[in-house]
Amino acid sequence: MANVTYGNVTQVIGAVVDIRFKPGDLPDIMSAITIKSEDQDADVKVAQKIDITLEAFAHLGNDIARCVALNATDGLRRGMKATNTGASIKVPVGEACLGRLMNVLGDPIDEAGPIDTKEYWEIHRKPPALTEQLPATTMLET
Repeated sequence: MANVTYGNVTQVIGAVVDIRFKPGDLPDIMSAITIKSEDQDADVKVAQKIDITLEAFAHLGNDIARCVALNATDGLRRGMKATNTGASIKVPVGEACLGRLMNVLGDPIDEAGPIDTKEYWEIHRKPPALTEQLPATTMLET
């Protein structure tokens, strides 16, 4: 796992957020970045609870990463502290996920409680080899 690094929000345009990191601390493309109200410094006033997950999708230069927010950016503003997790977004997988509804972050949205699984996979992975795939004529049970 890569090192955790920190940056500050420089621009918010809807779901697109620019974050400036220290030189050499720029996150990799597809890294998960979090912004939480409890991580903010004392001089940053937060009016509401904030827990936003973003994914870096471009390096703009000048140590700025352009990110896309994967949930609402309400209450987000310039100067807020952002944490580069150093890892990609992971979601639960396995038998416990069958018949469940979850968002892109792996959080259950079907009001059936938490998903009890110990296995999590990254959302950006290499596809299975063609020899591991089944022909299209079989029933895909979900």
